[in-house]
Amino acid sequence: MVAVSGILAGMLMGYMSLDKLGVMIMTMEGTEEEKSQARKVLPLLNQGHRVLVSILLLNYLGLEALPIWLNRLMPEGTAIVVSVTFVLFFGEILPSAIFTGKHQMAIAAKLAPLCHLVMAATAPLSYPIAKGLALWMGDTNGMVRFRRNELKALISLQQHPHQSPSPTGETGAVLPTWDSRSSSIRSTDLLDDEVTIINSALDMSLKKVEAIMTPFDQVYMLNDERLLDKALMEEIVASGYSRIPVFCGHRSNIRGILLVKRLIVVDPRDNKRLRDHVLHKPHVVPPTHFCYAMLKQFQREKGHFALLSPNAAYVQACWDNDVPIDPDMAAFHGVVTNEDVLEELIQDDFYDESDRVDMHLRRADSETRRERCRAAGVQRAFVKFRVMANRARRRLSLRRRQLGVMGTPTECTPLLRPL
Repeated sequence: MVAVSGILAGMLMGYMSLDKLGVMIMTMEGTEEEKSQARKVLPLLNQGHRVLVSILLLNYLGLEALPIWLNRLMPEGTAIVVSVTFVLFFGEILPSAIFTGKHQMAIAAKLAPLCHLVMAATAPLSYPIAKGLALWMGDTNGMVRFRRNELKALISLQQHPHQSPSPTGETGAVLPTWDSRSSSIRSTDLLDDEVTIINSALDMSLKKVEAIMTPFDQVYMLNDERLLDKALMEEIVASGYSRIPVFCGHRSNIRGILLVKRLIVVDPRDNKRLRDHVLHKPHVVPPTHFCYAMLKQFQREKGHFALLSPNAAYVQACWDNDVPIDPDMAAFHGVVTNEDVLEELIQDDFYDESDRVDMHLRRADSETRRERCRAAGVQRAFVKFRVMANRARRRLSLRRRQLGVMGTPTECTPLLRPL
């Protein structure tokens, strides 16, 4: 009787102390053995009230019968002392220690058939009582869901502890790199970069693009009337941008985006104006557009550059009908790029070979940036640019001569003969 009472008490403690969320995670990400155990236990956790009532009914039936039976074998006082001692040690302390130990899940899975048997045996009483508890106190079948701040705190608790160098550098140590730290952490630990990216990913769902945009008055732009000569090419190379908005008349009348890489085959001696080159239409979205929606749009429509305007539909209609944009109607707030969204996601800036910006500056002034580029050797970059352009033109001319009687080359004609 004491043994049965101990098993029932241990089952009660074991099942009620299991974390349902942890069991659900184990069904998806555990080993095959853990998945099998979790699948046996999870149906019982989904009937928490009925499991509780069924085990308590049978357990306390045995606990009440024990002193009555002992009273027939020994004096009443002795029966009470023996009953309390056996119930305390063998019916509560020992079962609780065993059933909530490191093998809790394995024991709970093995005793699942017994628990179902207890529930069936006590169903006439346990089922209506459990239903009443569910109506009165609420159902226990729902999964625990964390708020965003709670989830961020949970992720931070998994962060790998490490000693950072002091600001004064007294220890002479440097912060370990990703590779050196990843070899020493446990599989349950998260690196600082991982925690930062996860937290920023949770925050980005509520962040709007106006929070990460470059203000419109700071955007480097070009007038479509300008000649694409050597001076302008030097300026474009010095700017360090791969995509530059081109306007007609006033800055709000944007006609498209100039892709700098397309200038590699342009001869500055042709003295063509910017409007004569192919300009690509950027995305245009309202400033209240969410960052994740912007990232999805970049991926879906193969773009990297977006203009922010509260009247985005008007701007798009002007482009579709090839009419000038009224600055009062468009009211551009700024621009946002694919790089801006990714920088917000990783909470750090990207610096490529053309960036000459001090690391402590988040966004360098465009004019200062151009001057530093020129000081670093813009002329050398332009000479290399000219060499590559001349080489491409020679290949195109040679290909045309080789075709000769074969017809006039088109845009699909390759510059080089296939090997």
